Amino acid sequence: MQLTDTASPSTPSWLRRIRWQALLVSLVAAGVVHIVATLIVPKLATGSAWHRIGASLPANRMIILPPATSDKQILPFIGPDVRMAVCRYDVSTGPVYISAVLPDKGWTLGLYTPAGDNFYAIPAQDFRRAEVRFVLSPPADRFLGLFDWGRQPDTSAGHIAVPATQGMVMVRAPMRGRAYTSEIEAVLARAQCVPQRS
Repeated sequence: MQLTDTASPSTPSWLRRIRWQALLVSLVAAGVVHIVATLIVPKLATGSAWHRIGASLPANRMIILPPATSDKQILPFIGPDVRMAVCRYDVSTGPVYISAVLPDKGWTLGLYTPAGDNFYAIPAQDFRRAEVRFVLSPPADRFLGLFDWGRQPDTSAGHIAVPATQGMVMVRAPMRGRAYTSEIEAVLARAQCVPQRS
């Protein structure tokens, strides 16, 4: 059996070029649609922590979430082996002071925007001190993200300029067993998220 070229010699060369150009344009368009969809879908998601509990949390106050059970999970994908303290921070009226103790490996503190972007995280480690303290500062006023206008952020180690005026602070504690429950809750209860005193 002999293979033959599907394009007959009578097909004009400009028509063969259009086919390749159409294929190339289709591939580029499909890539653009894929990238745009990938970036937009997380912003449309309604199952995020912000949508589930953000509005019900008091501003600038740390709350210990109840333990997850098989029939009740406040946040998705949080197992019963994890306890969490959460704060909805609001820096629109001024800086917010955050402090937490991260005593063992597995403990983490994370800062999240309402869109769910994690812009700062601190894991507990042996060589780092157990107590973490810093101040969340309002975002700097910027023109097109290039030039600062007005308020300048404090760039010292103890200050973090947040990307949005509201967001969430989450302290995550791994459960080592039921015998440690009261100890873990006591450490989580020491976490603070309060307006900074002037």
